[in-house]
Amino acid sequence: MPNCRPRQAALSPSRERVGARANLRGSQMGKIVRSFAVGAIGLGAALGSAAAHAETLLVTWTESAAGIDASWEQSSSPMPITYVSGTFTQVPISDFTSTGATPVGPYTAIDWVNGANDDLFFTQDFAYIISGPPGQQAYSGDESAPVFLTGVYYGLDGTTGADATVTIAAVPELSTWAMMALGFAALGFAGYRSSRPSAGLRS
Repeated sequence: MPNCRPRQAALSPSRERVGARANLRGSQMGKIVRSFAVGAIGLGAALGSAAAHAETLLVTWTESAAGIDASWEQSSSPMPITYVSGTFTQVPISDFTSTGATPVGPYTAIDWVNGANDDLFFTQDFAYIISGPPGQQAYSGDESAPVFLTGVYYGLDGTTGADATVTIAAVPELSTWAMMALGFAALGFAGYRSSRPSAGLRS
């Protein structure tokens, strides 16, 4: 009498074994993505520590009533061109631009004033002197090694008689962009891997 028992599907791996492989691959890829993300953060931190001692600052100087709108870049910890302790520090600047109705400059240096003298800064040709509230000062430390502080400062232009607003802001450094780019790459790679169906679910 012939054997009527159904034949089992041999020669194909069991579904449990396929699922186990998929889980193993998923675990390995998860470790790779986590390592990539940690590496991105580490690279950004390393680059950031290298640039932490002197970052680039963007300074904007605005006098709406006088039509003055100027800006420049300078280091947060510049080497002074000249200084008098307790009085002022003259520091080099770059990329000076003037886009207002009243053109000013261009300048290659700005003289920042100690807050005890009731002035904020004056231009190197003394054409503009911005006075401020008593004690207002845009930097810390001695004038021989000033460290500039981000923030918004207010004053009065002794030349134009107009109110002045001076804003000091940090310019994003290479380390910031590098860490952002690597972080987005890691997230994108993780999203791509998670969107792919696992081998255990394929027919």
